Amino acid sequence: MSEVIIVSRSLQFREKCARLLSDENLQFLFAGSADELEQQLNSRKVTMVILKSGHDDANCRRLLDLVKEHHPGISVILSAEYFDFWSDFSTWAADACIVESRDLRELRSKVHEFAAAESVTLEEEEAFPVDWS
Repeated sequence: MSEVIIVSRSLQFREKCARLLSDENLQFLFAGSADELEQQLNSRKVTMVILKSGHDDANCRRLLDLVKEHHPGISVILSAEYFDFWSDFSTWAADACIVESRDLRELRSKVHEFAAAESVTLEEEEAFPVDWS
């Protein structure tokens, strides 16, 4: 089962994501701050991060940089306001960017896409184990 961290200060967004995506065979963890995110990244086997841009966009970009620098194998889906995609190249570091919306179908589609890709990668690793000896 893949572990996904939902990073948002909005409890409502975190709960709505977890409820909407509950049938995807994913385990959800929640983080409301950089410290919580970093602690979970270092202590869990996380495969994906959903990062919601909010009032503190600079902090969101810092969190995106943190994940991509220190955990490059983890997929990051950034949910941001439309203008963020064009006005700041740092958002391009995310594996996927979606426009913030009350309708989370696009987010669900992206999570499903990344979870399926992760599943294939794990199956390939099991089918072709590497012998380093």
